[in-house]
Amino acid sequence: MLLLTYLLLVLIGCYSKELTTKESVLSDETKPGLIVKTKQQINYSFERDSYEFINDTLVGKGSRLLENGAKVELDFIRRISLTDINEIESDRINLVKTTIYLVASVALGILVALIIKEINKNISSEISKKLGEQPQGIF
Repeated sequence: MLLLTYLLLVLIGCYSKELTTKESVLSDETKPGLIVKTKQQINYSFERDSYEFINDTLVGKGSRLLENGAKVELDFIRRISLTDINEIESDRINLVKTTIYLVASVALGILVALIIKEINKNISSEISKKLGEQPQGIF
């Protein structure tokens, strides 16, 4: 049940990537994970807190994203001028969706447990009635 809940949490999109502006990223002190798309059609991925902005340049250690979706870890600090950046995606968590999903998951789990308990109770009652109607022994 826990695995199913986690899988649905990922699939529903409570945690997602969103297009953002350079100004928004500059003002965000939490430093979320980023995917940076440059004007040269090169994409980079930076994990949370693995980069910083120095003057007008993004400086950090990340990965290059290839066209086939593969990631190539960079063993050096990468510098990207803000003027060379076309698009930025950042990791975001939607707390409202996540809260609603978790509450609904717990409620569904409780409901399923109550239904199973009631079905079990009914089956036990039927079995007891059937056994009570049969003779208890040959003698």
